[in-house]
Amino acid sequence: MRDSVAVTGASGYVGRNLRRHLARRGVRAVCLTRGPLAARATEAVVAGPWESARAARALRTC
Repeated sequence: MRDSVAVTGASGYVGRNLRRHLARRGVRAVCLTRGPLAARATEAVVAGPWESARAARALRTC
């Protein structure tokens, strides 16, 4: 099993709660979002739909 998971829609209601859940369990979350995040224990990747290469590079670790 890998040490991290990808979370898309990380700034929305479900994504925000999922980030918190993962952080409490010590799981590294790589969060794909269109805007910056204020979350601990996460790595935010800001990328729009036109930046698929950037998102793909960031999500390779998951």
